[in-house]
Amino acid sequence: MPQMKEVIEALTEYGIRTESKIMVGDAPVTHEFADPIEDGTTKTPAQQ
Repeated sequence: MPQMKEVIEALTEYGIRTESKIMVGDAPVTHEFADPIEDGTTKTPAQQ
């Protein structure tokens, strides 16, 4: 989980961050953690 932010930063650095939607989730992920790096929030990916 600590590498999620680093992955987002790498995607941005390579100029491909906006080509995909970023969704994070699962039990240990809080909104405070996810908000800065995700594009949206749903209970399940199927709701997106």
